[in-house]
Amino acid sequence: FAHGSNDGQKGMGLIMLILVGTVPTAYALNHAVGTRQTQTFAAVSQQVVNTVENYVAPGTVVADNGVELEHFVSSHQFEPSTMLALQQMVGDIRNEAVGYGSLGKVPAAMQANVRNQMYLTSETLRLLPKYGPKVSANDQKVLDNYKGFLDVSTKFIPTWVKVAVALALGLGTMVGWKRIVVTVGEKIGKTHLT
Repeated sequence: FAHGSNDGQKGMGLIMLILVGTVPTAYALNHAVGTRQTQTFAAVSQQVVNTVENYVAPGTVVADNGVELEHFVSSHQFEPSTMLALQQMVGDIRNEAVGYGSLGKVPAAMQANVRNQMYLTSETLRLLPKYGPKVSANDQKVLDNYKGFLDVSTKFIPTWVKVAVALALGLGTMVGWKRIVVTVGEKIGKTHLT
């Protein structure tokens, strides 16, 4: 079981991809994020909106926030409109989260959309220090804190998935131990062990 829980990241990732793809209403967003966390998230979101305002060039306009952020994430080309798109996207996500009260109450038809917005914003925040404008240390802390909230909402694995993968790998190792021992003991390196 310890081996399975230690070596099961690939299996957990695959199962989560399948779950998000087949049952998005249950696994697209972390339903454990309740009303209290949503209120904290709203406050942190407002802090980010105010922080990003310092980096938005006057007179900048954006036609579509999502398209602008997708362009930045895929091409790594920062445009002045990227910060405005980020600011507006953060505001949109905040309004949706507060409007529904908690992530568990987001309507089924909207869950994939909210998840995509959160994931796109998180990826933008990940790439911003490398490709975006120079941000002060205090402002970067605010952005990192917000990114943490987004990741908790979208990058989660239910406990039952962790236990199932750990058990499967543990049982597989119990049954197929000889193949692993032969590979590790005899076939690794130029000079094989006897």
